[in-house]
Amino acid sequence: MKSLFVLFWTLLAALPLHAETPQLVQRQQGYAIDNPRVLVQQRLFGLAHGIALLAATCGREPAYRETLPPVYAEWQERQESTIAASQRDLARYYFRDRALEATRRDIAHALKLKDSLSLKPGSQDLHAACATFVEALGKPRYDLGRQYLMLSLAWRLSEAMATEARVEACRARLPVEETARLDESALLWQQAFDAGIEEAKKTLAQRWDDVQLDGTFDEWMARAREDGKRSAVAERCNTLAQWLLTRKADPDDAFNTEP
Repeated sequence: MKSLFVLFWTLLAALPLHAETPQLVQRQQGYAIDNPRVLVQQRLFGLAHGIALLAATCGREPAYRETLPPVYAEWQERQESTIAASQRDLARYYFRDRALEATRRDIAHALKLKDSLSLKPGSQDLHAACATFVEALGKPRYDLGRQYLMLSLAWRLSEAMATEARVEACRARLPVEETARLDESALLWQQAFDAGIEEAKKTLAQRWDDVQLDGTFDEWMARAREDGKRSAVAERCNTLAQWLLTRKADPDDAFNTEP
């Protein structure tokens, strides 16, 4: 277990510290806090980058020079489509009209990812990380495609829970005549998205440990509902019935929209 934690912190060592001057000029800076799809892609790209650095570092160690590269190559082949999608989204986000020119190195620079790990060759920490590397690559949390799916389902469910909580809170605030209109819109919204919401709820409940989000599944659900209640201000309540019938009310809207 301790060695797995070493691997985890080794991968974190690849996350933002500094970077050389990028070749392309960035049109965006930092992390996309307000764009969940891009934020997830940033997370996955950073994880893939950290894994690549560790693979390269371990591959230079005599004890792993023969056994590790084939395993990493197989993992990379399985993840290639997810990594390519991440690169495409991040290139659009950071470089806009020059996205097609952006390389993985450009994106790593934009994310301020390190070019190498700080573990010393032959060190005990490096040995511990390399020794668990093959095992770690087989775990769900390092399956980037699954991570993207699970995080997109988490976003869908959190948006749905927030919307339902907002409807409930606004129903108590609005006049009777406006409540009837809200109930009608809420029913149409539920009919449109209920199947997807239930799918997300079932999948996340079964595989919550793979998602790597804070707290238990029930605690996370409760926070999503509270966020929805807090957003039920008078101005939003007045337009909620109309909003529920728009594309923006789709819990998947943020993930369906390309950068």
